[in-house]
Amino acid sequence: MRLVGLKIEDVAFGGKGVAREQGKAVFVPYTIEGELVSAEIVREKKQFAEAELVEVKERSPHRVKPQCPYFGRCGGCVYQHISYEHQIAIKWRQVRDALLRIGKLKDVPMRPIVPSPKQYAYRNRITV
Repeated sequence: MRLVGLKIEDVAFGGKGVAREQGKAVFVPYTIEGELVSAEIVREKKQFAEAELVEVKERSPHRVKPQCPYFGRCGGCVYQHISYEHQIAIKWRQVRDALLRIGKLKDVPMRPIVPSPKQYAYRNRITV
């Protein structure tokens, strides 16, 4: 295990921030694109690595205080540290990227995400 300084470039499906280190993608939970963080590499594979967040050195303006007292422990609310408006933008990008990368669909017209009137205590559904 080793400590690294990383700049988070994106948020992957599932909520982990993505950075690059020595040519590998490094996935760091509870981070937001644009943040500078210290992280400890806990698992290393040929193409990617996984790390645990040690410290956020430079915070995103989209970082908020999570509402859930179990945040970070149960895995049920991995986006709660991100403002709701930015969560919507991230999820829209993730759907678009999945259509492009996995579905090989280009120029798919995508409607904006309709936000829930309730920010907490609801489940998402998607219609494609």
